[in-house]
Amino acid sequence: MSAKSAAGRGSTRSNRPSAGGSLSGAAVDVGITSAVDLELSGRRALITGSSGGIGAAIVERLALEGCEVIVHGRRREPAAAQAQRIEQAGGHAEVLLGDLTVVG
Repeated sequence: MSAKSAAGRGSTRSNRPSAGGSLSGAAVDVGITSAVDLELSGRRALITGSSGGIGAAIVERLALEGCEVIVHGRRREPAAAQAQRIEQAGGHAEVLLGDLTVVG
C-alpha cells in the first residue's frame, strides 16, 4: 500500500488547526505528563522569545520539569507576565530583556 493510499484510510483527524482556527493567545493546557524524568531539576535554561508563542510553551514545559528558567523577550510587560505565571505555578523564573535582531 502506498503512503498516499494509507493516508486516506482510518481517522481523518488532523493535529493542525482548521483553516479558520488559531493557536495564538493564551497557553493551552493539553494535559501532557512526562513519562520520563528528564533530570532537569536544578538546571537553568534560557529560551529566547519565550515571552509568547512557542517559546512560552517551551519555557512553561521546562519549568514544569523542574528547570529554573529565564524568560526572554524584547518588552518587559509580556516577559514579566510569563515569569509571573511560572512562579505562581510553583516554578522559578527570571526575566532577561533584549533585542536579538541582527543588524547589517
